[in-house]
Amino acid sequence: MKMELNVVHETYADSKAGLSHNDGAASKTILPNIFNLAQLNRIDVYGNPNDELKKVLAGLSSQTFNLFTGFSRKNE
Repeated sequence: MKMELNVVHETYADSKAGLSHNDGAASKTILPNIFNLAQLNRIDVYGNPNDELKKVLAGLSSQTFNLFTGFSRKNE
């Protein structure tokens, strides 16, 4: 069987929205079917999840990164 890499990018306004998504009907009904076909390798989190969301993410091979947007240019 040929293995492929698929990337899903999702954005949430805050930790509460991420938790709400995790507790939603689609996460409870559709995702289990998807995970019968695909393997979740990792979750990259950008931002500052609250403690409750960190607990959920701890069991999902997640890694948290500081959120950085835009760019900066240093003049010397």
